[in-house]
Amino acid sequence: MINSEKAFISLDSKSIFTKKLLESIKVADLNSLEPSMAGFVLQKGSGPSISFSVVNGALKIQGINY
Repeated sequence: MINSEKAFISLDSKSIFTKKLLESIKVADLNSLEPSMAGFVLQKGSGPSISFSVVNGALKIQGINY
């Protein structure tokens, strides 16, 4: 778990955007996403995902799950 912005920024992009994560979001059905203030999860099936939410009126990454 990454607990700070500094720790996150110091990570190599390949350790964040793994092959499995990229494959999962690449095949996600974007047309099935419905915007809401609660956000949405970009993934295919039960694979790795990126969770988004609205913070102060802007879309933000809430979490990256492997």
